[in-house]
Order: sequence, then structure tokens, then C-alpha cells
Amino acid sequence: MLKITIYKDEPARFRFVLEGKLMTPWTKELRKSWCSCSAETRSGSVDLTGVTFIDEAGERLLGEIYRDGAKLDGQNLLIGEMVKKFEAK
Repeated sequence: MLKITIYKDEPARFRFVLEGKLMTPWTKELRKSWCSCSAETRSGSVDLTGVTFIDEAGERLLGEIYRDGAKLDGQNLLIGEMVKKFEAK
């Protein structure tokens, strides 16, 4: 299960807070939500602190979101290593 909470902090900025497991069944919904928000505003971030697992499809989607210009925030080693991998590409 993945919980997606979207905050629109400012008119041109939004923040996604994800909690749970980012895996194949939930990536479609996250992509849909991301595309909807990114079409409205120019700046976004994704808080991954509450994510406990990311499968290959979830990692690919986060890579796309990162390349779209989003900031990925997380407080654990998994997220930090993933962001380093995206930066290296």
C-alpha cells in the first residue's frame, strides 16, 4: 500500500509525501498524480521519508520524476544512494 499526500505550499510549488511501499501496483497512480501537478506548476519535491520499500518500477518512476526537476527528500540510506545514482546518470 502507498499513501500519497499532495501539498500545494505556494501557487507555483507542490510537495508529495509518500508513505508505504512504492511498487508496481502503485506507480501508475503516482505517475498520474505527478503529471497532473507538474502540468499546473513548475516546481515540486517528493518526501520519501515514510517509504519502506521501492521496487524496480518505483525506482524508474522516481528517476523520471528526478529528471523532471523534482527534489527527492529522504532520511535513510536507501533514498540517499538512489539519488546519488540518479545524479550520476
